[in-house]
Amino acid sequence: MHIMTRIFHFFHRRWFQIFAGGLLLFIATEEAFIITGNPNFFPTVILLGALLVPVSFIAYVYERVPAKDISLSCILTCFLGGGAVGLIAAGCWNLKQYRK
Repeated sequence: MHIMTRIFHFFHRRWFQIFAGGLLLFIATEEAFIITGNPNFFPTVILLGALLVPVSFIAYVYERVPAKDISLSCILTCFLGGGAVGLIAAGCWNLKQYRK
C-alpha cells in the first residue's frame, strides 16, 4: 500500500479525529485561560484534559474490535480509570501553568 494512502486512512479514522479535535480544543481553551487569566476556563480545561484520552480510547476499541463482546463493566472501568488519570494529569499541568 502506498504511504500516502496509509496516511490518508489513518487521518480518517474516527478515534484519531476525536483525539485531534479534542486536543485542539484543549490547547485553545488552555491558551485562552493563560492569556485572559479568567478562572471560568479552568473547569473546561480540566474536563477536556480528563476526558480526551478515555473517549478516544473507547472510539479506538469500538473501531478495532470486530466482535464487540467487551463487557460494559470493563468499558466503564477503563473509562473511569482513564478519566481519573487524565483528571490528575490535567490538574497538575494546569496548576503548573497557573503558577507562572
